Amino acid sequence: MSSNPYQVPAKFVNKLLDNSHGSNKQSLKSLVFDSKRNTMKCSKSTYATICQTMRYKPTLDNILQHNDSELQHSIMDESHNKGLVYVLLYELLFGKFKSIRGGGQLKRLILKHRETLNDYVEVVGGGPEVTVLAEFPRYVRVNPLVQPDISTVMVARELAT
Repeated sequence: MSSNPYQVPAKFVNKLLDNSHGSNKQSLKSLVFDSKRNTMKCSKSTYATICQTMRYKPTLDNILQHNDSELQHSIMDESHNKGLVYVLLYELLFGKFKSIRGGGQLKRLILKHRETLNDYVEVVGGGPEVTVLAEFPRYVRVNPLVQPDISTVMVARELAT
């Protein structure tokens, strides 16, 4: 077994990526939690790395595909472990320390393209793609016995904000 701290998260990310194409879909929780023993199959930090990697996966895909197919081919085609590529890219671009621990050929390949990747992060955007919800009050009491007209609702909404 490798001492690389990213092998276990990469294994789970690969399972999630394989599940997205198959008919037998499993969620992250069903992959990580052992229901028979009521325990986790990995550590909490590994689980957090998996969650954050999958959260940033659309952004990482955009970065890899942004105007440079050579970058995508050089990184993704060199590795047979797509999950490991996503985990390493997340750690380098969005992780807490913005660096990759450990070593290896894939790390050297990704670090060779570090400047290009950082430029693409600035162009594409630095965070996960989140849809902005309309700003409504957190709690609104509705009286079902009274049917207010639209003007009353609009005035109450303006007063609440």
